[in-house]
Amino acid sequence: MTSLLFLNDAAASTLGDYYEAVAGVIPNKLSVSLSQEVIYRDNVNSSPKKKEGYEFNTGLSVNWMRNFSNLMYGVQGNLDYTYETADTESDQDGLQWSINPRILGTETFHITSKDQLMISLSSTSHNEKLDNSNTEYTRRTDYQAHILYDLIGLRYFGFATTLDYTNTRYSKSTYKSYSSQKYGVSVAPYYKIGERIRTGISAGYYETKYSDSKRQNDSNEINIDWFTNYMVTSKINATLEAGFSRTTYEGEAKNTDGSGDFKGEYAFRISYAPNARMHFQYSSSYDNEDTFVSSRGGRMSWENTFAWFWELSPKFDLSNSFSIDNKDEKNGSKLDSTEYTYECKLTYSHSPKCSIYTAYEISNVRFKYEGNRDYTENEIKLGLSYHF
Repeated sequence: MTSLLFLNDAAASTLGDYYEAVAGVIPNKLSVSLSQEVIYRDNVNSSPKKKEGYEFNTGLSVNWMRNFSNLMYGVQGNLDYTYETADTESDQDGLQWSINPRILGTETFHITSKDQLMISLSSTSHNEKLDNSNTEYTRRTDYQAHILYDLIGLRYFGFATTLDYTNTRYSKSTYKSYSSQKYGVSVAPYYKIGERIRTGISAGYYETKYSDSKRQNDSNEINIDWFTNYMVTSKINATLEAGFSRTTYEGEAKNTDGSGDFKGEYAFRISYAPNARMHFQYSSSYDNEDTFVSSRGGRMSWENTFAWFWELSPKFDLSNSFSIDNKDEKNGSKLDSTEYTYECKLTYSHSPKCSIYTAYEISNVRFKYEGNRDYTENEIKLGLSYHF
């Protein structure tokens, strides 16, 4: 089960991620595991014309967490070597990784009687489809840094400040011009309603710079959101952000639909753990994002994910997730699409150190105007994990 300290999803902002981190107490832990996984896919090239294939993954995972006085820190990461049997032109073979160190400190600078500082770094490298309509896989590597400082010592008010940086790189020469860097800063004054509720306004400014700034869509964005965080107990925590944003594009995307317009947006997520054996999560977001379809610029993205974990017995764990991802393209493009994904995973703990799991995932992509592009992917996983 994923630690709350390391939750990240499409709907998450740095502010929302911070509220998840402070919602509960994470115990000291150190776990290291080795895994071997075999994946069968019936539609490797993600298109109406199917091609099947196998993927073999050998992985190392580490989850280390420590609490010391007013400081909580740790790192979660995994390193995998992937080998693909299908004959494709993509660069899927090789190392993939995800590393996320994080520090959460209380009473850090003593500006007020109490403050908190969160530093979150991450590095990921994986293979992904560029888009539902451009389904060729390419390697994407991201480096991210998020810093949040929160003045919480005042009786009725607080003030949070965030700094964000993301560096995205694509390895395939055809898509290297899609590589970009994004910088951002935001401030969030808020009001405390009792001990459990914080509500306020978050205002941010972000700049995105692409490797090929003329061909791609360099942009600057401002957003203003009202937010509320409701931490009932350590069992339930919810954050809602809603407001509007304005993204102005440059280069070839300068005069595309929506550039410079104010658009509504929201992000909501809630986690609920009724007992130690069950955990539910739901996240939803609606916002503008860059697109590489048609004439560049932006598109509206609506994403929803519901996931739950259930410890069936001391030997068996069951996890499920269902997501809907809708892309509303602009500028006359007829490639609007919706992707539906369901995944189910059953884990058997043979011993405290050894576990076996199997998983099934189905993904269905439907195009609003061009139904001949619709496709379905089925994926079956079988894996073995050994914990030290």
